[in-house]
Order: sequence, then structure tokens, then C-alpha cells
Amino acid sequence: AYYASFLLPGILNQTTAFLPDASAPVFVSKPHFLDAPPWLSWLVEMDTPANRSLHDTWIEIEPTTGLALESVFRLQYNFHVPRDPAVPTLATLLPDLVPWFWVETHRVAPAATPDALGTVFLLTLLVRLGALTVGALALLLAASGLCVIHLSRLPLPVEEIAS
Repeated sequence: AYYASFLLPGILNQTTAFLPDASAPVFVSKPHFLDAPPWLSWLVEMDTPANRSLHDTWIEIEPTTGLALESVFRLQYNFHVPRDPAVPTLATLLPDLVPWFWVETHRVAPAATPDALGTVFLLTLLVRLGALTVGALALLLAASGLCVIHLSRLPLPVEEIAS
């Protein structure tokens, strides 16, 4: 069967990513269908409703260096189970997308000493200053080259031609 890449907003088809023969349609979403259409979570009986602080993915980035300080990554795996009138359990199945399980990974950067962070900040600053210096030198060289070219095209004064 063919399944679209995006079944609904907030749900991504990963069938061929997990199973190249596409024998079991797998769809991923945020846990408890967070950020998916609200009616989808209403159709599936869940112990707790979707809660952004409990079910969303996030990352905290240090603004100066761009280092990831802490992150939480959460995904829910769902299967597409078609309704089948011949099977009583599947005949009344709502919706066709059934949650299977969800996973969470929580990563925290190793505690860095102030000296280590200072070193990273200093290196970042030196790289930025180095790039700025190289850019300024390149601009100065280009301007000098243009001046030399312009001056070489100017006509010589009459006195210099006579001598």
C-alpha cells in the first residue's frame, strides 16, 4: 500500500525508513499526538492528555559558543492498522493510527569548569577576530589593486612626455 509522507500535520511517515519492504506502516509523532490535529488524541484513549512540558522536544543552546547544553528528544511510534469488517476488533477501530510506544532521550553536556568555558569563549573570539582581520586585509588589497589599475590608465602629463 502507498502511504503519503505526511499523513496529517504533526505526523511523519517512516515506513520505508524502518522497513524497506513497507510491510508494516510506521508513523512517528510527538508523544500523545502533541501538535497533531486535536481530534486525533480525542479518538485514542490515553491516561494523560498531551502536555507540552512533558511531551515536547527541546534543546538549550549556549548563545556565545553555540554549544548544546541540554536537550530532550521525544518521539511516539504509531502503526497504521486498517479497519477490517471481518475482524470484530478492527471493524470499529478509530482511528486507523494506533500509538505503540514513545521514547525519550535526555542529554546534558558535561559540567564544564569556568576555565574551560572561558577557553572556548576566547577561542571563539579569536576565530572571529581572525576572520575579520583576513577580510579587512583582503578588502585593503582589493582597493589597492583597483587604485594601481586606475592610476596606470591615466594619461601622462605633457612635461613628462617631452623629456
